[in-house]
Amino acid sequence: MAYLNVLYFAEYDSNGNVIKYEDCDLIYVPDFVAYNSDGFAQSFCRWLESGNATDDYYYIENDHRFIICDTSGFVRWLNNFICFFSKASIVKKHADYCSCYGIIDF
Repeated sequence: MAYLNVLYFAEYDSNGNVIKYEDCDLIYVPDFVAYNSDGFAQSFCRWLESGNATDDYYYIENDHRFIICDTSGFVRWLNNFICFFSKASIVKKHADYCSCYGIIDF
């Protein structure tokens, strides 16, 4: 199992270091998810855009349906479709970014 930072609207310097972000959540995931975190984040986003997600992944405003791409939904998706034995969990919402952990960038 490994920790990952889930960053929202992150900015990076020319060396790929995080210099600014709007929000950060800390999650705990099986190692195979941590090793391919970008791939799983992209798969989650594609799944959301496919229209196959249940209504709790969307909200409706002024008759328009909008996708909710957030940490809770990502962890729920991992546990329902990817992590069958060791489950992912949210450790802390609105956490401080820690450079020693991997990153998922939403």
